[in-house]
Amino acid sequence: MKTEISGSFLPVLTCKLQKGEQIYTEAGGMSWMSKDIKMETITNGGIMKGLGRAFSGESIFMNTYTAEKDDEEIAFASSFPGQILEFDLNSGESIICQKKAFMCAEKSVEMKMHFRKKLGAGFFGGEGFIMQKITGPGKAFLELDGNIVKKELQAGEIIKVDNGYVAAMTEHVSLDITTVKGVKNVLFGGEGLFLTTLQGPGTVWLKYNIRVLFFVEVKKMFRRVKYMIEKNFELKRGFDDRKDIKKEDIENYQKQGAIIIDVRSPQEYREGHIDGAICIPDYQIRKKIQSQVPDFEDIIIVYCSTGHRSQNAQIILEKMGYTNVYNVYEGIIV
Repeated sequence: MKTEISGSFLPVLTCKLQKGEQIYTEAGGMSWMSKDIKMETITNGGIMKGLGRAFSGESIFMNTYTAEKDDEEIAFASSFPGQILEFDLNSGESIICQKKAFMCAEKSVEMKMHFRKKLGAGFFGGEGFIMQKITGPGKAFLELDGNIVKKELQAGEIIKVDNGYVAAMTEHVSLDITTVKGVKNVLFGGEGLFLTTLQGPGTVWLKYNIRVLFFVEVKKMFRRVKYMIEKNFELKRGFDDRKDIKKEDIENYQKQGAIIIDVRSPQEYREGHIDGAICIPDYQIRKKIQSQVPDFEDIIIVYCSTGHRSQNAQIILEKMGYTNVYNVYEGIIV
């Protein structure tokens, strides 16, 4: 199985499967896939294991995807701003991670609930009593909010972390809490009464800038709302201001860094497409576009065979807040 993680703010994982290879995720976790991939919904270990996964933030039922031919593609887009981490686990090797971190994994990988036994760490450590345990062999992928820092801890080495900043760790890392000493530190230091302690040996992944990411998203949301209000006011006067171009103009826009979106079906895309174009069918444009084009001011060109589907995609993108969307109104026969 070949994998690729693309995008920055809202990344997407793309997997290329050979015939017979399998990958599973929680129900509703798949973003798009080739037509020759078979989906099967199961509890993946029985109802009790399914209930255990539900406690750890995942669904009771899991979807398993099996390639029926070689070079079949399936993709999983992150559901929030952050990063996707890939782990290639040996047999019996485990990763402990925060609730809802599991994204997908090869069929040989086991994902189950991990219960924290220390009461203090469960109540005050910021991660709760229940986490997720991912055990190999095989590839597994986690989606984590915020930016991620990886730290290697030697045997006996301890670091103190603010509550809620632990994203994942190898199974031999010990997690506990320690009290902040000094009344003034507790009352005015801004860190509260407890800090999380991590003791090696092992590897830990810490997340940060969650607040910054939140405010960036809020700013983008207000910008989209402002644009939608302005655009809806303009649309009341008709659609004459819509940005339409001819297929001969595409090359000039590509030189300016335009992103080309083919809104036809994956089958039509495979039969022929403009070099460098990204396939996002018009019926998936609202869900998939942000993982490919996170900047709402980028130049986007949409096309199909007749110009009708691309016009619908153009309207959707403009309503979402994208400000430079051009439609090849005559359509393109590739």
